Amino acid sequence: MRTAVRRRSRLAPALLVLLALLIGAALFLLLRRPVDPHAGQVYLYDGFDWIWYTPLEGVKTNPWKEEDFRFAGGIPSYLHEDYAVKRGIDVSEHQYDIDWHKVKESGIDFAMIRLGYRGYGTGEAVLDEKDKDNINGAREAGVDA
Repeated sequence: MRTAVRRRSRLAPALLVLLALLIGAALFLLLRRPVDPHAGQVYLYDGFDWIWYTPLEGVKTNPWKEEDFRFAGGIPSYLHEDYAVKRGIDVSEHQYDIDWHKVKESGIDFAMIRLGYRGYGTGEAVLDEKDKDNINGAREAGVDA
């Protein structure tokens, strides 16, 4: 008489291990928190586009957010009244001859005027060709320079 012998399959433990690994991987992917790729950075408008910028260590950043501003015709306006807002431009010889009265009429309060620069490759100090014209024109029109 033959006795039935139950043989254990080697496949069952391997399937259990594989199943446990798959469940573990799925839980890891579902429960992990997304990493903020811009942690510690600020989002700012550089005059051409919005960019992520890492502030210098120890330098405080302003608390303003994009929603604190409105853009109309490419011109930003601050939406709150907790700060006095002044609008300014920066200019150099690359803007050629500037009609400073039109600048003032457009709502510009101040101008940062380039006085000079370092020559590319030589490092030589070079005066901006329009520095005096821009300073005098801005002041005559009532634009702080």
